[in-house]
Amino acid sequence: MKVINTMPVEPDKAVWGAVLGACRVHNNVELARIAAEALMRLEPESSGPYVLLYNMYADAGRWDDANEIRMLMETNKIRKEPAHSRV
Repeated sequence: MKVINTMPVEPDKAVWGAVLGACRVHNNVELARIAAEALMRLEPESSGPYVLLYNMYADAGRWDDANEIRMLMETNKIRKEPAHSRV
């Protein structure tokens, strides 16, 4: 957070997305929530931060927090779109 707080410009979705991805890799759930909430404000229609945070909570066994994210998705009418892959 120190780097983000001292940036000369306001962090954008690329910065917060990178932080959220790093949180997933390093299993930092608390910082992930901060990053996800920032992304939710910047891109309210995007399901990505919701899904990633839900998965992190589920992996940590924090089911109450995971369910809170699911309810937030329902309240905000956020749906995870099915993934597509072409080989």
